[in-house]
Amino acid sequence: MAMDLSALIIASVGVFGTLASGLLAQRSALRVKRLELESAERQRAAELDSSTREAARNALRGCFIELNYSLRTYYSELDTCLRMSSRESGGRRVEASLEGSRQAVRSALAGAQMIARASILRASKECGGSLGEAYRILVSIDRHDDRREELLAEARFLLETVSPKLVQMRDEMRGELGVESPGD
Repeated sequence: MAMDLSALIIASVGVFGTLASGLLAQRSALRVKRLELESAERQRAAELDSSTREAARNALRGCFIELNYSLRTYYSELDTCLRMSSRESGGRRVEASLEGSRQAVRSALAGAQMIARASILRASKECGGSLGEAYRILVSIDRHDDRREELLAEARFLLETVSPKLVQMRDEMRGELGVESPGD
């Protein structure tokens, strides 16, 4: 009888082991599947985060390009108008020829206010303010013919001081984007 009992115990352990191995295998497979799903979810989240960061970086880059281009174009056109005003009067022509550039700067500044860092906004507003002041001076020269040379000198000074500020602002933008500045 002892032998029957031990055979029964061995058989029971064998059956239990067989049944348990199936359950353990299923549980292990479920665990592996859950880990795979979690890994895939983390990867999707990382890819989404990466694409979101890339889209934000591209938006910032586009904003910086527009702001830099519009300020430099405005500067260049003001410089041309200054040279023309030094030779002849024509404040109304100056005003009309620069309106598109002024609007482009306003638009670029408005876009930058939404995504640019405060230091870049301060620099761009300072440049835009100096260029705007030079514009007001050039437009008013015809009304103040007695102060023509003084006003031209003031406008020239403003343009000379804003030029290095434009370079500094561009370098800050490049730094924000992780691009090395050329050092010019």
